[in-house]
Amino acid sequence: MGLPLEMALDVLNRRIVAGWVMNEIANTLAQMEEDEMTEQESRRLDEEGQGLAEYALILALIAIVAIVALLFLGGAIADILNQIGASVGAQPGTP
Repeated sequence: MGLPLEMALDVLNRRIVAGWVMNEIANTLAQMEEDEMTEQESRRLDEEGQGLAEYALILALIAIVAIVALLFLGGAIADILNQIGASVGAQPGTP
């Protein structure tokens, strides 16, 4: 082969390699961007799940407090409601 042909093939090979390298870099950057978006989505979902768990714990605590309050104050509340019911039933003009 002549020198100009070898030089032309060398330039062509370098351009092909450079094109391949640029393509690989572009693919790698695209994959990194996709991975970052996946991590952000994952973090967002984790935060939503954490928020739901916190709400569930708060609701459970409120339910426990309400049950304990009813256990201790249930008799007093029943007496008050009976008194209210008796006074409403004792008013004139009621059947």
